[in-house]
Amino acid sequence: MTKSKDAILIRGGDKVSKPELRPMDALIELSVKMKTEEDYVQFGFKSLFFQGLGKSDNLPMPGFVVWLHEQYAKALLESGVRHVLRDTR
Repeated sequence: MTKSKDAILIRGGDKVSKPELRPMDALIELSVKMKTEEDYVQFGFKSLFFQGLGKSDNLPMPGFVVWLHEQYAKALLESGVRHVLRDTR
């Protein structure tokens, strides 16, 4: 995991104890940008899945799993934003 002022980068896809390349690897970035002068906060979620070992012309996941992951990511981000908004009111 790597942190910056406004983002966290997380590596996924297998156990954290495996630092080497993995058959399926992932990078996930969670970010937040405070826009105090405009009175809002911008939340971000980016994910990248890739084959860490060998070469392939195929996606690391079937198309329907990619779609399911996108839906999960949206739900996770929306849930987090609702939680933040509820706690600040």
